[in-house]
Amino acid sequence: MTIKSSDNINQQLLEVGSTTSEAKKQPPHKVSDVFIIESLRWKEEEKGRSEGRVLCETLRLCGKQPRYYCFRTNAELAEIAKIFRKSNYRFLHFASHGSPTHVELTMGSLEYHKFARFFRRTLNNRRAVFSSCQLGNEIFGTLFMGKNPGLYSVIAPCTEIIGEHSAGLWSAFYAVLLSQNAGEIKNDSIREKLGGLCQVFGYKMHFCWRNSGGGNKIMHEILGEPSAQIENSNPK
Repeated sequence: MTIKSSDNINQQLLEVGSTTSEAKKQPPHKVSDVFIIESLRWKEEEKGRSEGRVLCETLRLCGKQPRYYCFRTNAELAEIAKIFRKSNYRFLHFASHGSPTHVELTMGSLEYHKFARFFRRTLNNRRAVFSSCQLGNEIFGTLFMGKNPGLYSVIAPCTEIIGEHSAGLWSAFYAVLLSQNAGEIKNDSIREKLGGLCQVFGYKMHFCWRNSGGGNKIMHEILGEPSAQIENSNPK
């Protein structure tokens, strides 16, 4: 496990967010459940290959009450983001395709900073999980958290993730995490549950979170690594 601070990332990425006082204007979360948003490729729609729907149905079997929305365009994403903000659901789960620079939608793609704008000030006291290949990097995590000063954490795969595995991995993660943590969810619990699943499935996840005891710095670590090496990358 490698832990790093975002201080070593280009300073302009750290200036994308609003102030902490803005985040305090939002109400705290109330629903310990998962709000699923998905954007599929055309061929996936035609074949009915929807990770989000499978995840939604599995969580319902586990006694949860997830919400699921599928979209294709920027305009639809903007409307769903508004619905999510009002829902007060604790977890935002976003399923799509991604790259080292863009988030892919059914009809087009968005650069990281443009995508982050859709969720500006909507994730106070919440957590975001991305089932999108290659979004697990410091730039995306810092940009997305920068738009939401009250966001607890961001999780995303570091590399490509096989579609057949993704629904199983996330279903197990949420089922175990939410069943054992009806109240407040801690970072340590996420590390334990997701880190173990990553090693079972053979993936690595980028875990981005705020260090409340260190000036709210955005921290980065990789879950699923066999070692427990900690790296201090704060500038001297």
